[in-house]
Amino acid sequence: MTSKKEARCRFADIACDLPFIASLIHFPQPDEATALHSQDFWEIEYSIAGAGANLLHFQAEEHETMAGSLSLIPAARGHIAKSRGDWQFINVAFRAEDFRDWCRIAGFSEDFAAWKAEAVPIECAVPVRHQAACETVFKRMATLFGLAAADDSSANRSGETKARNSRLSLELCRFWSEVMPFFRSRIRHVIAPPWLESALKKMQNEEDLRGGHARLCSLCCVAPEHLARVFRAVHDQTPTQWINEMRLQRAASLLLSTTREIDDIGASCGFENHSYFYRLFARRFGLPPRAFRLQARGVWAR
Repeated sequence: MTSKKEARCRFADIACDLPFIASLIHFPQPDEATALHSQDFWEIEYSIAGAGANLLHFQAEEHETMAGSLSLIPAARGHIAKSRGDWQFINVAFRAEDFRDWCRIAGFSEDFAAWKAEAVPIECAVPVRHQAACETVFKRMATLFGLAAADDSSANRSGETKARNSRLSLELCRFWSEVMPFFRSRIRHVIAPPWLESALKKMQNEEDLRGGHARLCSLCCVAPEHLARVFRAVHDQTPTQWINEMRLQRAASLLLSTTREIDDIGASCGFENHSYFYRLFARRFGLPPRAFRLQARGVWAR
């Protein structure tokens, strides 16, 4: 891509003092594109229909995205997003430092460092069974941003504005908690058999997740030994390790997005032993649950 005059796009200039920007974008014609620009913020795009491509750093290589795909775009120079034809996507943009802090708290520090060093769009396909829910998550963010940006009545009341932005910051944390696991699990070397895929989908339900290993075995309708062998081949971990990770991710999301009591959150995620929950949580996220929640509030309640 040849060097052209590049616009400078700063988050502080376009965000209306809000913690994120979210909007539905439609490029109906092929090769319709954004202006060439640099940006000091990160973005996540979810493609609803059509196809498009992102280019960064004036590189010729285009990172294409199709309907049902997510794109994580780092702060960069020479960014262009252009359509391959009737491209519709929802874009959520946020401060680089906020995303870095969340990644550190949520256990994505190594991922963030790798994405930043790679300095190219990170693409992943959302499994078909999760696409409707993923689209709903992005539409929720677009709705929240639209309502907040249009709320001129509270613009001069700093206390109300600060409270509103604190709520929106927690919504942004919730958004990251729901979306970022797709990027971590985007590479699979062994295809899971249908019976395991079906069981793991059902295990996303809170009641089934509480049932733990016994419930997973029941849903799979196979012997525990066979489940363990297949699980190791597909996920490179034991079923118990996977269940604990799902429980901990759910607990972290609830700590960030609700005010529920910590012991209640642990129990609802399947940890009957509170000490065991606290120990596993601290090992996974580097902080016990209460400190995790307080640190998150300190970072985003601005």
